[in-house]
Amino acid sequence: MSDQPQTVLHAIVTALTEPHDAEVIRLWKELKQTCGLQGIWEMPVPHFSYMGMLGYDAAAVEQELREIAAQAHPFTARVSSLGIFTGEDPVVYLALVKDEALLRFHQLVWQRLEPHLSTPNLYYAPPVWVPHITLAIGDVTQANLACVIEQLAFRPWYWEFPVDRIGLISHPSTGKEMSFVFGG
Repeated sequence: MSDQPQTVLHAIVTALTEPHDAEVIRLWKELKQTCGLQGIWEMPVPHFSYMGMLGYDAAAVEQELREIAAQAHPFTARVSSLGIFTGEDPVVYLALVKDEALLRFHQLVWQRLEPHLSTPNLYYAPPVWVPHITLAIGDVTQANLACVIEQLAFRPWYWEFPVDRIGLISHPSTGKEMSFVFGG
């Protein structure tokens, strides 16, 4: 057992709602059963992220999220394809279309929240952001990637779903997660 405290990762997200959250969970279960993947279950909240960070000013972020949600209007996001972030720890995901509404909202979130964060993950910064819904993370290997591709590559990936909320999630959970519905 390590004496080092566990690093807590935080993310500003839109959590998926029915029926899309259930569909993502069904895919996670399928990949667990057929390919032995379990890493995604570390943070089992179907979502896509606008930004990630190691720390934040809780009061300021909560206030900004409340204001962003109160002023925002729901819009539609679209899944376009299956993707893989390559490297030592590959991630399999569903790619979201970077349309004007999504890009504009992401930019607003970064402008409002970035001043209140410590150690933001720059992979989520507007110029390089790849919006996605994670399907497999943490235990994707050379040995099981072919199984994942075999299960998912030949399916049509065109979903539409509402973006009607914004919130904060943490891994591991801190008990301080929050979510705000647009317009209220």
